[in-house]
Amino acid sequence: MLSIVLLTVAKQTQYTAAVVEHALVVPKTLRMNRTMAVELMRANLNEYDGLIAEAKRQSAQIIVFPEDGLYSPSFVTRDGIFPFLEPIPENGAIPCLNPTPETITVSYASCLARKHKIVLVINMGDIVKSEKSPDGRFQYNTQVAFDEEGRILQKYHKSHLYHEPQFDAGDGLPKTFEAFGVRFGMMICFDIMFDTPSKALFREGVTDIVYSTWWVNFSPIINAIQVQQGFSHDKNINLIAANPGIGFVSSGTGIYNRGKALTSFYNPTKNPMTKLLVANVTTSTSPLKDTVDIEETRSPEIPPAMSFTAFVPEAFHDYEFIQHAGVLTCHFKCSVRNATDDVYAAFALSGFGFPLFPQEICGLFKCGTSKKDCERVIQQLRDKEGTAAHTIFDTFEIHMKGNIQGNTMLPLVFGVGDQLYSSDFEGDVKTSWSENRDSYHLIGRGRDKVLHSAILFSLVH
Repeated sequence: MLSIVLLTVAKQTQYTAAVVEHALVVPKTLRMNRTMAVELMRANLNEYDGLIAEAKRQSAQIIVFPEDGLYSPSFVTRDGIFPFLEPIPENGAIPCLNPTPETITVSYASCLARKHKIVLVINMGDIVKSEKSPDGRFQYNTQVAFDEEGRILQKYHKSHLYHEPQFDAGDGLPKTFEAFGVRFGMMICFDIMFDTPSKALFREGVTDIVYSTWWVNFSPIINAIQVQQGFSHDKNINLIAANPGIGFVSSGTGIYNRGKALTSFYNPTKNPMTKLLVANVTTSTSPLKDTVDIEETRSPEIPPAMSFTAFVPEAFHDYEFIQHAGVLTCHFKCSVRNATDDVYAAFALSGFGFPLFPQEICGLFKCGTSKKDCERVIQQLRDKEGTAAHTIFDTFEIHMKGNIQGNTMLPLVFGVGDQLYSSDFEGDVKTSWSENRDSYHLIGRGRDKVLHSAILFSLVH
């Protein structure tokens, strides 16, 4: 299906959002009973208490916390996660006013929202008894939103699980809530790589998403903050994203206004770190885009394919490469200002580079200090060595062309230490679709900034 953009008049409003990259209190053992589980979740909620208080001092109206933030994703069996699960009441309930032993944690969270008079979005485990399940229960990775009185506004069950056998997948239906005149959609982590529930949310006119995640960074292809910025840019929406603060493997938190990073944080170290971010967000109370679906003819599926060229940039030289992967063509141009011994690769990939979903990728990135390094990184789509880049490009361009299959195009541009290269895709980096949507163009300018990688990542569904 192809989306045609129709501009409409929109009324704007502003609110203050906060997100937390939280270095959670981690479990000391994976064999936990209910008492131990409650103590661990209470310890993390106690830390949330102080962070919420500081956010309120900075005038925050809504605050979002990370996925698995009360217990970590370490409990990968159904019985292992079971002590942490609670039957989360339905919308409209105020658990703070009616705590029970089965809902002690959700009640405490409700009380925090009520205490600080803030819209609170947290992630926890929901349990629903059912004879349809072999073990008599459904277990869900759940995002819960409370209003300023501690009332449950909405709960959303994660639709797309990422190696989470302890949980059941949600139904993928869109879940929204309203607060201070803004309608928010809800998403969790891996959901961002799929059409559900985002496509339905956008059809309903949602322009603001609260997003809890425990993202596993795969430098230099899909680190958390680059995906967050790219998604916000591609969908033209506001994304309020919170990630855990356990170090570089799972770090990257931010608040994005239609591709512009209002504030973001990435921890490049191995040391756990907590970071509170607050920003004023401008939103629309009616959709900036309406989408009309029309039928589109697709080419037959082709086998996975990949090609690349490795090169050592030289100062004041221009380079041009054309790489093919099936029917996908990636055209690269770059002009180098200064260089050391960095080795870069220009590559094209079509198929299951990441095995969980198909992709189409055009990439220009630093991949080591030898051409063998590039081959290894491209085959793994991950640079485990993590060597720093030093090369500055005056300009770099990527033109993806072909029968582009994806409905989502993530432009991912990394600077030094996997930080955002540009806070805004209207500044040093610009993107555009062709009129008939058969090609996508990215152009960037150096302005004395080191380029680690520039990636066009098309999600194929």
